[in-house]
Amino acid sequence: LSLRNNNFSGSVRLSHLPVGLKFLLINNNRLSGSIAFDNLPDSIEELNISNNQFSERLVVGDLPDSCNYTIDGNKFEEIYFCGKHRDRYTKLFHQNFIEQIELNSESN
Repeated sequence: LSLRNNNFSGSVRLSHLPVGLKFLLINNNRLSGSIAFDNLPDSIEELNISNNQFSERLVVGDLPDSCNYTIDGNKFEEIYFCGKHRDRYTKLFHQNFIEQIELNSESN
């Protein structure tokens, strides 16, 4: 499933996506609100959220154990991971975010 180059007025929630869905790609969108994902099927292999602008927050629900995720180049007020793997994903996201800042500062 791919959502690209859209302008949404308000918030977007993707919930109870079909079983068998392997990829969820959210790229180059503008939202005047929040975007939330929850109840993703276990078949999801990749979640890519890149180059979006949200005026509020990004909320990511439980991700399947085998899911690879990329969250890069977005503008939002805050990010919130929820569900059973909340601590793991929050730690990984913040670690990657800090490493990216360090890489950017070294290249300048």
